[in-house]
Amino acid sequence: MADAVVGTVGAAIVAVRFRNTDDGWCVLLLKAEGEDAAGLPEEADPAAFVATGRLAWEPTVGQTVELIGGSWTEHARTGERQLRFEAARLLPLSGREAVVRFLSSGRFPGIGERRAEALYELYGDGVLEVAEREPERLVAARGVTSVMAAAIGAAAAADARRSAVLVELIGLGLGHAEAERVAKVWGPEAPRRVRDAPYDLVEIERIGFRTADRIARGMGVPLGSEDRARAWLLYALAEQADGLGHVWSPWELLTYLAGKEQVSEESLAPAARSLGRDGDVERGGKSLALAGLAGAERGVAAGLRAIATQERLDAHDPPGGFDAEQERALRLVARHGVAVLTGGPGTGKTHTVRGLFDAFPEARVMLAAPTGKAARRLAELAGRDASTIHRLLGWNPAQGRFLRCVGSPLEADIVAVDEASMLDLRLAASLVRAIPARARLLLVGDADQLPPVGPGAVLRDLVGCGAIPVVRLTRIHRQGPGSGLAELAAAVNAGEADLWRHAADLSGQDAEFVAAGDHEAVLAAVERAAADGAMVLCPTKRGPVGVPALNARCQARLNPARSWVDELTRGRGADAWTMRVGDPVIQIRNNYALDGERGVMNGEVGRVMAADPGKRRAVVRFPDYAGGNRDVQYGREELADLQLAYALTIHKAQGSEWQQVAVVVDSGHFFMLARQLLYTAITRPKERLVVIGQPKAWTWAVGNRRAEGRRTGLRAMLTKREA
Repeated sequence: MADAVVGTVGAAIVAVRFRNTDDGWCVLLLKAEGEDAAGLPEEADPAAFVATGRLAWEPTVGQTVELIGGSWTEHARTGERQLRFEAARLLPLSGREAVVRFLSSGRFPGIGERRAEALYELYGDGVLEVAEREPERLVAARGVTSVMAAAIGAAAAADARRSAVLVELIGLGLGHAEAERVAKVWGPEAPRRVRDAPYDLVEIERIGFRTADRIARGMGVPLGSEDRARAWLLYALAEQADGLGHVWSPWELLTYLAGKEQVSEESLAPAARSLGRDGDVERGGKSLALAGLAGAERGVAAGLRAIATQERLDAHDPPGGFDAEQERALRLVARHGVAVLTGGPGTGKTHTVRGLFDAFPEARVMLAAPTGKAARRLAELAGRDASTIHRLLGWNPAQGRFLRCVGSPLEADIVAVDEASMLDLRLAASLVRAIPARARLLLVGDADQLPPVGPGAVLRDLVGCGAIPVVRLTRIHRQGPGSGLAELAAAVNAGEADLWRHAADLSGQDAEFVAAGDHEAVLAAVERAAADGAMVLCPTKRGPVGVPALNARCQARLNPARSWVDELTRGRGADAWTMRVGDPVIQIRNNYALDGERGVMNGEVGRVMAADPGKRRAVVRFPDYAGGNRDVQYGREELADLQLAYALTIHKAQGSEWQQVAVVVDSGHFFMLARQLLYTAITRPKERLVVIGQPKAWTWAVGNRRAEGRRTGLRAMLTKREA
């Protein structure tokens, strides 16, 4: 039962139990004194009560707030009485205790309780105003140096500016998390930019057309505005590219999708012409593409043609231990500037790459892969140094570009890239630009796996164009643990769907098939597999046996809540999840600013080593591509890029390998089940595979040849050259 709150409640923040950086939802421990406690019911303790709601600023211990409206409720699980407020405003700090607590909260460099007391003695409640406007005066306080004073002044001024910007953006109609993102990108000019050009908001990551449209429409921008049509078209092309992997989008599809957003074809056509004139969009036949992606395709095609015309490279005869297909691949590298080596698991792709060093002993050979984990595995198997493509090309986060390019190419004679199925169009274009004029490029990967997360399907296009020499390895060489999995993968790729025949051949050795007729049976089997050390893979995040549900079940078994284990809670309500020390987590988008200049890339999996729920910070340990470990500090905003990783989608698992893998193949995921997806999943384990689900779901997946088709132009560009 809830009791209405009469009037307002004033209180000081004693602790911040939780803050969701996405929407500003907070759980606060507060203290009210004197008249400020008048709005509290008799049973509430003014010295320590809990309030929940959204704040338009980042709360800090010591701040004084005025809570407006709301009701008293009981927490469903703990029974704790909480004030759920409707609105709040930040009050000027007043009183020794509140001001000292705020100054010594860790927000200001070098200021502990003793120096905070000294500052209050001098300036009283006006100390923050002094810090913001005349920070040089702070040195009069005992123990405060000029460096400290400058840092305090800068922090106070930045806080004031940032709070003012956020309040103004929220007043314009943005949500708290959206306002945070816009302020971070556009800075102090953000409110003016939103007022002047609200549709420019689609440029900000994770702010969609509908948000920009809602704000613009609230300002009176008409439905037929060309600015509205331009913004929608750019957003739609970006969604098709980064969400679905398509470089080109047919005009017919775009007009259909535009109609759903009340963007008429009459306004869309001039918008497309206008964007074309501005160099933002390109037309190819009856399709459109973002100019950057269309240019990347042309760059890849032109660059590959230039490399392909190189003179023959002297090669030694391939040493022993290579079959005829593998020897042919090594000879292709000698004869051609560009070559592709493809094949399934166990066919010796990496073994062939290792042969480059013997076949070309005087050549400078560089090895790389799209992800850190794939680079580490390549280095281990090849017995040579390997790096990520980003490291190879010298990514500079400050400049937002690769240092290696046409003007500063790689110092190499041969560049071999493993896991090339993960190579998206943008990264491929950067790679090709950095290949020296007389060097060779060998792309190695399994063309039957899923396409990359980003736009394009470079490996698929090169294999299918007929203009680039390709060697497909078919003979399975793998022996010992896991050798049966290579045979199973080949059978699945060939469309053999007899699950139980394979079960009879492989159970107890390399694979186990666990029939689970309902969702609880699936969850229980997944829990057992994870407890045995398996990485869990699933087609989708949705549903009762999707990735979030699997993660929650595995975490409850392997790393349950304990009073001595620090944890952070992300999200709220049904979307809430908890990150504890010891949990595996995955980075879900590239962040080049983390860990100095090294960054953390989309798909990297680490383990939580420390968590500070008060300051909303964590430390995650990632394996280093060179074989060691690196501890990365995550702040409030960066935590939004982490998710639990007891279970992953199959797409996220691409390019990674684990000793044991459990794959969920459930009938409830029928809309996702396809041979290409299943094949990618069952090629992730090194030694043991557990398939959990229903035989009919397996049969459906193997029989469904629907591949993830991508609308690209690269294959046609390369084929046209040969016509």
